[in-house]
Amino acid sequence: MVKWPKEFLQFIEPDCDRLLFIQNYLSERGVKTAVVKTGRYSHICVVFPQSCYTPFFRMKTVVAHYDRVAGTVGANDNSAAVFAIMNWVCRMNNPSIIHNVNVVFTDGEEAGGKSREGLVLDDVCANSGGIKNQGAYSLGKHWIRYGRTDDDIFVFDCCGRGTIPVLGKTVAPKNAGAQFKKNLGRLLQNAESVLRGAAASQWITAPLPFSDNAGFIASGLAAVQITFLPVEEASAYMMDIVKILALEYFVVHKKPESGNENEALALQQYLPKSWKMLHSNEDCLDSLTAESFSLLSRILDSIASFKPSCQ
Repeated sequence: MVKWPKEFLQFIEPDCDRLLFIQNYLSERGVKTAVVKTGRYSHICVVFPQSCYTPFFRMKTVVAHYDRVAGTVGANDNSAAVFAIMNWVCRMNNPSIIHNVNVVFTDGEEAGGKSREGLVLDDVCANSGGIKNQGAYSLGKHWIRYGRTDDDIFVFDCCGRGTIPVLGKTVAPKNAGAQFKKNLGRLLQNAESVLRGAAASQWITAPLPFSDNAGFIASGLAAVQITFLPVEEASAYMMDIVKILALEYFVVHKKPESGNENEALALQQYLPKSWKMLHSNEDCLDSLTAESFSLLSRILDSIASFKPSCQ
């Protein structure tokens, strides 16, 4: 049986004030934070020492949403990633380490509505419906106003279960500009380099339901999503994606292309178990795997040590 840190157990308590918890947890360990408000959302930005940054290679931004669906523990979605990143932040809060990393714990990911129901990227780029309600959308617009348009943005969501990193398959929207396409192409290559640098024995690229990456893309910023799956779930999912042509559309849109409800029920069975557990009472402590935390730590270390060109 895994002995989880008492702080993590406190973090997933139903009545936990998660914004205050993150601020206090980091402050008690010498890490400064600042809250950036965009509308009704409060995003927590880590303030590393200025000596951690250099203009000689590209900025990297690590993102994880700290909000959760009301009435759920949200152990995997997204408490595990947030807690692991907080501990990594404490290690990176060293004035002698040059890492060029920004870290943001976002609010309002679950408010995106259609980000969980599924959207094609062309709909995302058109700023349709629920995506404009997502905290990452307003945060992305805020960054653009302040000239932050060229960061490599890595979104981590549901990284507490399994040992296979899954890099979300992302294609530039049809109406995206040349610079966005360039940024996205570069970012996908950099994400692959990060995963290789983490010495992950296996990782895959596959279609994923949208997370905060949807809000950033809708705002005009390139972003990639990384999640984890258990080995058996990742293997089955990759075989089914190749074998069942309608599955990719269903994963991205959360509905079949035909609109047929019976087909939706049939395709639902092919989704990884980890995804079926989200937004329910099954997304609890018992669903997590301790190995996921060490894997995420290695990936984060790889991001810190990776020095992408500014070109």
